[in-house]
Amino acid sequence: MPTVTLVGLGRIGSTIAQALDAGTIPSLTLVGHIRRGTPEPDRHAALAGADIVVEAAAAAVVPDLARSVLPQGKTLVVTSVSGLWLEPGLDQLGGRIIVPSGATLALDALKALAFHDLRRVSACLRLPSVHAPGEVDDYRGTARDAARRFPGHANNFVATALALGVDDFPVEVRRDNTVEGPTVEVSVETDTAVLSARLSHRPSPAHPEVSRNIALSVLAVLRDLGSAVRVGT
Repeated sequence: MPTVTLVGLGRIGSTIAQALDAGTIPSLTLVGHIRRGTPEPDRHAALAGADIVVEAAAAAVVPDLARSVLPQGKTLVVTSVSGLWLEPGLDQLGGRIIVPSGATLALDALKALAFHDLRRVSACLRLPSVHAPGEVDDYRGTARDAARRFPGHANNFVATALALGVDDFPVEVRRDNTVEGPTVEVSVETDTAVLSARLSHRPSPAHPEVSRNIALSVLAVLRDLGSAVRVGT
C-alpha cells in the first residue's frame, strides 16, 4: 500500500492528516509528518518512508524538499506552487511533481487549450480584507512577478501558468470586500474555445483566511493516485 508523509501541519496539513487517519482514502497510509522544528533525523526518516510526499507548508520549503525526495523517484504533491519558481530545474530532478487545483480552477481545460495558440490570457484574484490584512495591495503585473512579490497569494497564477505553459500573461490582485472569500477569475481565448471561469471560495468559519478547497483538492489527488479510475487528467 502506498505511503504518505505530510510536510506542514497547519490548517491545510491538519485537515489532510485527519482525513487520511480516518481512512477517507483506504488505499493510502499516512506514515509520517514533518513540521517546523522537526529534528533532522526524524525528518529524514519520515521522507525516506514515504512513496508520496505532500507539501502543505510554504513556498520557501519547496526547493529543498524537491531536492530531498525527487531524485529517489518519489511523488511530490505541492500546494505552495510558487515555490516551484524559486529555483530553476526542480522538474529535472526525477520523480514526479503534482500540482493540485488548490484554490484555482479549470486546470484540465487550460491544459487542453494550451495545445493551440493562445490569443488572450488573463487572471484576477479578488481578496476580501479579512483574507490577507495588510499583506497584498492592489496589484497588476505578470504571473511570475506576482509569485516573486507575494508567493503565498500567487499560487493560483502559477498553477494557471504551468497549465498553459506561459508565465508572462497579465494578472491582477484586487481588494474587494464584496466577495465572500478569495475569488479566482481566469479568462483564456484560443482558436478552438473561449474559457471564462470564476471560483468563489467560502471561508472556513474558524479560519477565514484559508481556502478550504486547497486541502480537499489534495485529497482528490491522493484518491486518484490510489484509484484504478482517474477522472480528468
